[in-house]
Amino acid sequence: MPEPRERSASSDDTSRQQSADRVLVAACVALIAGVSIPILAYGYGRDQGIFAMVARALLAGDMPYRDAWDFKPPGIFVIYAAARALFGVSQAGIRILEVTGLVAMTIVMSCLTQRFWGEWRIGLLGAAIGILVHAQLDFWHTAQPESFGGMLTIFALSIGTRQTPSKAGRALSWIAAGALFGAAGLLKPPLAGGAAVLAAALAFDEQENVSGAGKSRFSAAIWPVFAVGLGGAACLGACALWFFARGALTDLIEVLFVFTPHYAPRG
Repeated sequence: MPEPRERSASSDDTSRQQSADRVLVAACVALIAGVSIPILAYGYGRDQGIFAMVARALLAGDMPYRDAWDFKPPGIFVIYAAARALFGVSQAGIRILEVTGLVAMTIVMSCLTQRFWGEWRIGLLGAAIGILVHAQLDFWHTAQPESFGGMLTIFALSIGTRQTPSKAGRALSWIAAGALFGAAGLLKPPLAGGAAVLAAALAFDEQENVSGAGKSRFSAAIWPVFAVGLGGAACLGACALWFFARGALTDLIEVLFVFTPHYAPRG
């Protein structure tokens, strides 16, 4: 049985640890709140002004590339159109959406680290550092396709690794994660590659949980790959169908697959 002095020392250590944890959480929350204020005050740079112009045309019934031109993937115009529809024509609208996404990303990162390492404060600290770096990019390099695409990859990882005993539930999570990676790819194409990493990890995990070998293990591994790919293809297909229905698919293909590959190496 511990001596009273030993119990007191253990209690003091626990109290100090709890105090340190509270200080860390308070510091992270204060940092996130503090750096979010200047982000909300950022105006447009040249890129943001172009995105807003195309978004205005989109809300007026026109289509990107055909009626209002820029060479960036279509996802960013949808994001700016959503901000304009929700918050009006002010430049603050996209910043409100950006900060809301960063806060949501913080919550999701905390949930992810709790899920994998049993400690949500790791995610909070990582998010605080990330948002600090993001704010230091200033008005020009924020509210960019990468800004929102990066948030979507975090959301995709959270949904795709959600633990559920139901095979149908897992499949729906994988499809949703694939769709989010597809949406991230419509903002910045390389971000869609995260789907391959997630699918490979899920496939390894699924086949490890199956007893036996051979066909059963292969079948278990192939399902997450198929589901994630299906979600990504559905998102990209929906975008293509939207442009096709509006008579602008040729313009989309011309810009993304003809103009941009030749422009980017020079840019």
